[in-house]
Amino acid sequence: MINVSRLITGVATIVLCASVCSARPVSLEGIWRFGYDPTDSGEKQQWFTQRLPLPIKLPGILQAQNIGPPIFTSTPWVLSLYDRYWYLRDEYKEYAEAGRVKVPFLSQPPRHYIGVAWYQRDIEVYQYQAARRFVLTLERPHWETTVWLDGKKIGSDRSLVAPHVYELGTITPGRHQLTIRVDNRMIMPYRPDAHSVSDSLGASWNGIVGRIELNDTGRVWIDSAQVFPNLDQKTMLVKVRIGNQTGLEWIRNADCNLARHRRRPANME
Repeated sequence: MINVSRLITGVATIVLCASVCSARPVSLEGIWRFGYDPTDSGEKQQWFTQRLPLPIKLPGILQAQNIGPPIFTSTPWVLSLYDRYWYLRDEYKEYAEAGRVKVPFLSQPPRHYIGVAWYQRDIEVYQYQAARRFVLTLERPHWETTVWLDGKKIGSDRSLVAPHVYELGTITPGRHQLTIRVDNRMIMPYRPDAHSVSDSLGASWNGIVGRIELNDTGRVWIDSAQVFPNLDQKTMLVKVRIGNQTGLEWIRNADCNLARHRRRPANME
């Protein structure tokens, strides 16, 4: 049996250790290397093992950096466009000339590109980080991302509503090549007019915006913590998930019952 004060002290120690042992995130914003892949041949040709040739700024999107085909009356928009032959109407003919195209019904970007693009940069791991765990966070990519580190595939994500987070594990000291493939085609069968994918609000872009960060922690960390109070019974259920890359296993369950003005013992198995 263990009393409540000892349990709280133990939990506080774990939280403090997690905060101390977690380094400040390293921002990866800046100039990256870039590969334009309209034929989607980069994965077959293993671009993740090569050095990409062009510069691009991240956070950012292709269209805002003048990458991709110019706008024509035949541009293959994602949305239905309501009237695909708008350029034949007399009131729009002056906006249908090459180099002067202005399409109604949408937020027109300076360029339009639906397909695959590759982003790449080097990251530096120092000697003191040799036993650390690394996590890559892409706050707002569009759409599907796939990550490689030194040619090794880490994984893929296709969320439109949450950051893409990749566990890189421990990394040896030195310089390493990080490569990200971004595919903004219609990965899933959403409505083409949905605001998260449609051109109507300029959401058909390719790129990574928001935070792009590399974080390192100890090899034991708090992965999640949840508290479920029961006011009627004056109890709470605390669920903590501990991440562990040490190869050692330690599993203990604690039940804590707190009442006002007095302590009750908490059972720990």
